[in-house]
Amino acid sequence: MAVTSLQPSLWQRRRGSAQPANLALQLRKRASDTSAYGSGMQKYTALQLIGRGSTGKVYRAQRCSDAQVVALKLMTAMDDDMLNCRRQEFEVLRGLSHPNIVQGLEFFSFPGSAVVVLSYHPGSTLTKAVQEAQGACLPEWQAQHLFCKLLSAIDYLHQRQIVHRDLKSDNVLVSEDVRELTLADFSTASVAAAGESLTMTGTQEWSAPEVLDWEAACYVRGSVLDFWV
Repeated sequence: MAVTSLQPSLWQRRRGSAQPANLALQLRKRASDTSAYGSGMQKYTALQLIGRGSTGKVYRAQRCSDAQVVALKLMTAMDDDMLNCRRQEFEVLRGLSHPNIVQGLEFFSFPGSAVVVLSYHPGSTLTKAVQEAQGACLPEWQAQHLFCKLLSAIDYLHQRQIVHRDLKSDNVLVSEDVRELTLADFSTASVAAAGESLTMTGTQEWSAPEVLDWEAACYVRGSVLDFWV
């Protein structure tokens, strides 16, 4: 799984300080502080920093029990409120099963931090894939192929009253051959009943007009806002 952030996020809720650059060293230190908190991290070996998102850093890692490669999303969680916010991404993902949506495998925390274990998807973001394509433009057939997969993922979410709320090319992962697609970064996703208003969030340049118009946003179903891709 690769996550980058080229545009600033509007999500300002309880964002913490920057994380240490070396995850392995930090985890060993935390584990030595208390085995209760460190036991979760002891199941994984961090291999490489692969990206930064709006809420933390993402590392490629290996699960010690079976050598499965996973993605570890490490986030600051200095108090219970922040911890609950960080746990929300896993709670949304844990019940989902779709070929074009990242899987939530595990959640745990240790003092000052929270970790979401996600399925790992080698490749790059859609942003990078487009930038590296000839003429910085994907062929129409390829764009259509990917767009159908993305719409399938969004439709699956909306059928379950889940709104992603930060759809953008930085949060869409594609395989190395740019044929497979995975929707990622559910840090701002919410479960919302039809007609329920949601707080403003997401990335401004990718936001629906209804989100930017606060009065209108208060009366628009959350699922409608996801379709301004």
